[in-house]
Formats: sequence, C-alpha cells, structure tokens
Amino acid sequence: MTLVDKMNTWRALREQTDALEKEIAEEVKALGKTQKIDGVTCSYSGGRKTYDYKAACKDVPQEVLDAYTKVIPESKKVDYTALCKGEDIEAPVLSQTEPTAKLKLTAPKVTATTPFPQG
Repeated sequence: MTLVDKMNTWRALREQTDALEKEIAEEVKALGKTQKIDGVTCSYSGGRKTYDYKAACKDVPQEVLDAYTKVIPESKKVDYTALCKGEDIEAPVLSQTEPTAKLKLTAPKVTATTPFPQG
C-alpha cells in the first residue's frame, strides 16, 4: 500500500469513527448518564448551571440575612450562596450550558485470567 493509499484510508476511517463518536455521544446525552464498557467510557455532563441566589433570598427576614452578612469597612457583603444553602432555600437557575458527552478510551481491566501479550 502506498503512502497516498494509507492516507486516503486513514481519512475514510477517521470520517467513519468521527461519525460513530457523534452518534454515541448523542445517545449518551439522551440517556443523561455516563456509560462505561471495558476500555471505553462516554462521560455525560448535564451542563453548568448558574443560580440567582440573591433573588431567592428576597423574602428572607432581616435577622437571618444578618447572620450571613460580613461587615467590611464601610460596606456589607451578604453571602447569598451560603444563605440559600444554610437555610435550605432553592435558588432559581439563571442559565445553563448545553449537556455534553465525551467519548474516550480507558485502560482495560486486567484480571488474573487476562493473558499477557506475548512478544
């Protein structure tokens, strides 16, 4: 096989594997859960969320708000994230990135019955 033939073969195989990888990733995103087999993992991420903690705390009594307030010289800073988590307040989601799925090769599991490569 000539170098040109090898390069053409590589390109064709790469296009096929890229298309297959995309199909697998779409199926894993639809499942919403990481999938693993021996030697291959397709990791799922539901997307990064940003929460509006300040908006969630708009009806919190002043004495509770004060417990989560730091006094910095000439100003006050409320830790709205800690307030929501500490008082079990559910904050609305401001934004969320799209879910992703990433396919990767992993080391296969080696067991006592797995034969070692010869050579």
